[in-house]
Amino acid sequence: MRVALINPNWSFEGSIYFGCREPHLPLEYGYAKALLARAGHTAEIFDA
Repeated sequence: MRVALINPNWSFEGSIYFGCREPHLPLEYGYAKALLARAGHTAEIFDA
């Protein structure tokens, strides 16, 4: 199966989001891609 992992552009202005408000590498997408590859799938990461 082919999978697209998409990291959308976010604006945290006025948000009550508790995570990092600064731009950072989407590490969770890298982990997900590795797990998908291990299971025999093809994944691509798109960082919008």
